[in-house]
Amino acid sequence: MAGVYSLRDVAEHNTAEEPWLIIDDKVYNVKKLLPDHPGGEFILLSNAGKNATTAFERKGHSENAKRWMKDFQIG
Repeated sequence: MAGVYSLRDVAEHNTAEEPWLIIDDKVYNVKKLLPDHPGGEFILLSNAGKNATTAFERKGHSENAKRWMKDFQIG
């Protein structure tokens, strides 16, 4: 079961060692995704510790990408 995290909790995880982000009110730890993200590490790390919903939607991710996200959801 996924945990419940506050905005403060997520904000504390803004480094390459523990990059968390929020998309659609769900929390993701994207550390394992860093080397494989098609857009590169930079885009994930620039959103680490933040609500990345707008950036995610603006990019227009595929349905496959949205399904893949479940592997990284922690809260």
